[in-house]
Amino acid sequence: MNKFEDFIFTDSLSDTLRYWLETTNIHPLCFYGTPGNGKTSFAKYISNKKGNSVMYRDCNDVKSNFKTELNAIDGFARTISLFSDNEVWDKVLVLDEFHNLTDIQMDYFKVRFEQWNDSGIQIIICCNTGRKVPIENTITPAMRSRFELISFDIYRSQLDEMVSKVLNKYPQLEEQKVYNLLPDMRKITKSSKLYKTDALTHFVALANAPVKAIPKKVKTKIDTLELVFDE
Repeated sequence: MNKFEDFIFTDSLSDTLRYWLETTNIHPLCFYGTPGNGKTSFAKYISNKKGNSVMYRDCNDVKSNFKTELNAIDGFARTISLFSDNEVWDKVLVLDEFHNLTDIQMDYFKVRFEQWNDSGIQIIICCNTGRKVPIENTITPAMRSRFELISFDIYRSQLDEMVSKVLNKYPQLEEQKVYNLLPDMRKITKSSKLYKTDALTHFVALANAPVKAIPKKVKTKIDTLELVFDE
């Protein structure tokens, strides 16, 4: 994503995320919610936009190579930044898929997170949660108490708002399909791209056909396709 407006979030979540985009405050953040709702994408976006120096780690790799990965993260935390800017975060550490660590591994970060945060490092962890596995059962109490918890979930009362926003960005999608795919924005994005690919293939085939072979109804369809691509 190149700009904040490229994301599709509820108004309430957008307000929260805008605050963290604009503030110079440093506090550990935990982005949590169902898979595919933009947690990792936004974590990368805000860290690259505000961080002078960024380290991203997938905790599936951290889990299987814990000592090596921990030493690498420690090394990143100890390095001295060559420049500083009061308007941005000096260093940002993004730990994706944090929920996949064991409880012991999570708690091993407990003291380090406090030390790194005190030294000016912005920490962001991303966790997948769900109805059967809420955030309370995903990370340890010690971790929850140290983080600002930000939910990326879409609640039933927000569904119409999100459908409207999705259709505004992807007018080629059918409303019912959007209802069915939410809250997985990855599936919605993929579906919109597939629609454009199929439509473009159809359009090219019609454009190359003899004019007499294209019935009046199909010509109207071509006009519609052109409008879709213009948007």
